[in-house]
Amino acid sequence: MAPNGSPRVLEGVWGGGAGVWGARLRPMCEYGRVPMKRDNDAARVLWRLSGIGIELIVLIVVFMVIGWLLDRWWGTSPWMMLSLAVLGVVGGLYKAAMEARAAGDKAQEKYRRDHPRN
Repeated sequence: MAPNGSPRVLEGVWGGGAGVWGARLRPMCEYGRVPMKRDNDAARVLWRLSGIGIELIVLIVVFMVIGWLLDRWWGTSPWMMLSLAVLGVVGGLYKAAMEARAAGDKAQEKYRRDHPRN
């Protein structure tokens, strides 16, 4: 226990460790105060969904660059770049919708598994 009566979360802050900067973090659940369920699925899904926007932008830019290169090669400026940019937007939005739907289905399945009906 810490001098103020709370459990030690940072070992080393109150002695017996490597100091504040070299402290090892200990979750409070080790001391029985806060029950903690180790569930990394939610964090994994959150990170995956947050990357969808970046993937969408990268997909559009890659398709625009390919269109720009085709325009320079064939002399059709700006039609290939615009058409491939639209294709990138449509494809990226479709991919984002499918991934969001899959994440929602997985979350719903987990909820139903964890909360069965009587």
